[in-house]
Amino acid sequence: MYIVLDIVALVIIVSSVLYGWRKGLILTVAGIVITVVSIGAAWGIATAFTPVVSNVLEDNLAPTINEVLNAAAVGNDMLPDMSALSGEKLSAATQEAVKNLGFSGGEDNVIVSAITNKVQEAGVSLRTAMISTLCRTVAFSGLFIFGFILLRAALEFAAHFTSRMFRLPGLNLLDTLGGIGAGLLHGILLLFIIGWALQFAGVFISSEEIGKTLVIRHFTDSGLLDGLSKSLANKI
Repeated sequence: MYIVLDIVALVIIVSSVLYGWRKGLILTVAGIVITVVSIGAAWGIATAFTPVVSNVLEDNLAPTINEVLNAAAVGNDMLPDMSALSGEKLSAATQEAVKNLGFSGGEDNVIVSAITNKVQEAGVSLRTAMISTLCRTVAFSGLFIFGFILLRAALEFAAHFTSRMFRLPGLNLLDTLGGIGAGLLHGILLLFIIGWALQFAGVFISSEEIGKTLVIRHFTDSGLLDGLSKSLANKI
């Protein structure tokens, strides 16, 4: 799987550069704008439909989450019902369970923080908090990526019909070189978005697999999209 991820990353970079070379500076910059607009629209779609999709996922993911939590309970000497947890035991159990499900399990992880906050502030059980948070995380990240891909494809398709109007007459070399540079920038932006979303896809692609990649792993822990992570924390 990690080889596939690296191949996808390289394809994105190469295709973005070729796109910039073929389309020129202005249209490639328009593509970057389309990407940013698609992020905002996809975020809105994910926000609207996450509760519905999350409810569906709970029926399918709850048994797996419970199994991992039971293992974490034994490893951290906790009661079977996860009651009366201390701060340290709660944090340790949550990190272990989240990591075993394939997510990044660090103490400062968005998912771990959201789960422990629900237990400590809302007073719900660790099981309830885990199931709710993880299902909402998977639902939101899935909807976000799916919506982003569809919206960006649709907007790119619409822009294709006006591409001939956006060449720089008499400045072919500048147009081409600028397009290549903007295309490379566009490809890197896409990888940052994909890398950010992969942090929350642990059920499908584990953090261990991502850590084996040569390219993608460099785009998963960047602070450039911390704002998105903080916003996501409020939604899960």
